[in-house]
Amino acid sequence: MVMKTKGFLWIFFTLVFLWVPLHQMNIVSGKEKVDQKKSSPSKMIQDSLNRALEWLKRHQSPKGYWTSSRFDQFCSRSPRCSNKYPAPKDSIQERIDPQNIGQGMNGYDAGVTGLAVLAFLGSGHTHKAGKFRLQVKKALEWIKSIQVVNPSSKWYGSIGYIINGKKTSQPEWIYSHCICTLALCQAYAITKDYQLKDYAQRAVDFLVKCQNPGLGWRYDDTNPARVIKSGKNDTSVTGWAIMALKAAKRGRLKVPYRSFKGAKKWFRRVTGSKGQVGYMTPGGGSSVLYGRQNSFDELPTNTAISVKSRLLLGEYKMKRDIQKGANILMKNLPKWEKRTINMYYWYYGTHAIFQIRGRKWDCRKKILILPNERKRKVSCCWYHAILQALLPFQRQEGKKSCGDGSWDPVSEWGIAGGRVYSTALCALTLEICARYERMKSR
Repeated sequence: MVMKTKGFLWIFFTLVFLWVPLHQMNIVSGKEKVDQKKSSPSKMIQDSLNRALEWLKRHQSPKGYWTSSRFDQFCSRSPRCSNKYPAPKDSIQERIDPQNIGQGMNGYDAGVTGLAVLAFLGSGHTHKAGKFRLQVKKALEWIKSIQVVNPSSKWYGSIGYIINGKKTSQPEWIYSHCICTLALCQAYAITKDYQLKDYAQRAVDFLVKCQNPGLGWRYDDTNPARVIKSGKNDTSVTGWAIMALKAAKRGRLKVPYRSFKGAKKWFRRVTGSKGQVGYMTPGGGSSVLYGRQNSFDELPTNTAISVKSRLLLGEYKMKRDIQKGANILMKNLPKWEKRTINMYYWYYGTHAIFQIRGRKWDCRKKILILPNERKRKVSCCWYHAILQALLPFQRQEGKKSCGDGSWDPVSEWGIAGGRVYSTALCALTLEICARYERMKSR
């Protein structure tokens, strides 16, 4: 009887050992099985972020900035950076990026520098501490150097309009100002470095100066000089402005309450009855890049911006129109497919649904991430979908390749900001997921 029991137990534990649930496996190459702990979402996210930040480090200019259009001059490895797939013939992408390296347009250096700084800050690296503190310090110094500090100037406190004595020709430079303001305010809020305080406050004051009375922010499409109370509003710029001002508030900088009140009013004004949010009009469509309007599906980017911003401004997440907006986002989960790659939408959508939480964010089912596999199973929640959209499509080519750690700028707006934009924005998105993993482990 004892021998029979032992024999049964031996067979039982053998079967248990052989039966490994599918969710505890991960495919690295071929059918190789790896330890679940080593391939857990937390580990994969952190590895991905480390490689992305290393890529940004390698492509920073000696002066501290990153460039949207000429980043390849800082490639230090061979082979150099390149897109995995060629640009379509006679496309705007082929004209702007003839070498197919992920080059973006001119004029966005300040903006992508701000994004890169935010990516480092989001992983715990400041100009005071962390593995990449030197890169952050150089970048912040460059941002400070391009701020207008002459009190008699109309542009006092602005960042990105005048660089090296030259005025930009890009009408939408207010984006760069918002993002750099956010970077300065975040760095100051984290470190309380008094050497940043005046620069951050000046940037905040200029941003407040640009706001349309009682509403939001926008630029003039034909005149770069018309950003101060331009009379026009849009959801996208207003979203960045609010993030910058909330960061300033966290750092105890001076921000008038009316700025937040006006932004709330704008977001409510452009929200339709079904929860959809417009770009410049109620329930209207998204903005599109000229020449690419037929290349990508229209996604609810402005709805994501509005939901995220309204929650940031303190509105209740169970409010009916916010829940309607969240439901719209859930019908448009991130997918790395030719017509649906939109890193800008993914960034704001991840912020929004992370704040909503619940089953929309994480369905609590086990996630299987299969690198190098193109066909994905339908995700049941945002968290799974964003990991499946980003992790397998990061360039993973080893330490000898310069493109390793970056994301090809093949999204709708990637052709504007280039490889620096796509890599920084994807890193920022994954940092939200990393924060969630840390919360789970507590």
